[in-house]
Amino acid sequence: MAKTMERLMVSIPTDVKSEIDAVKQQDFYDKPYAELYRYIIRMGLIKMRETAGKDCASTKQLV
Repeated sequence: MAKTMERLMVSIPTDVKSEIDAVKQQDFYDKPYAELYRYIIRMGLIKMRETAGKDCASTKQLV
């Protein structure tokens, strides 16, 4: 994990929060929500990199 961090505030739709809560209960029950959100963000960035060459021109800066 990085030695420096930034604090962010994000608004999440209720349906997405419900899905996140289900993942928390199933796979991250013994870890803080912050760790779960960092994991979700990392996975999203990885997926964006994988699809950057296919159809996501705006994500080329991530590669």
